[in-house]
Amino acid sequence: MSPHEKVNCKHLAVDRCAYGMKKQTSSETLLNKAEAAVRLGLSLRGLDRRIKHRTVPFIKLGRLVKFIPSDLDRFLKDHKLG
Repeated sequence: MSPHEKVNCKHLAVDRCAYGMKKQTSSETLLNKAEAAVRLGLSLRGLDRRIKHRTVPFIKLGRLVKFIPSDLDRFLKDHKLG
């Protein structure tokens, strides 16, 4: 982890995250993959595929993959058709 990144597992304090999201600091609780899949309406396999191709916003904490709820909501809003 670089000195420019700040991460706390329980509450979020992140300067950088995957998917090129803007720098932010928040106190939102991070979601795990199962919770994020439900929020996005995807299967775990479908979410894993989107993580692999980096088409969904996520944070890597070592081997853990976590999600910021507001980033997922923004992702859904940005990809809404119609």
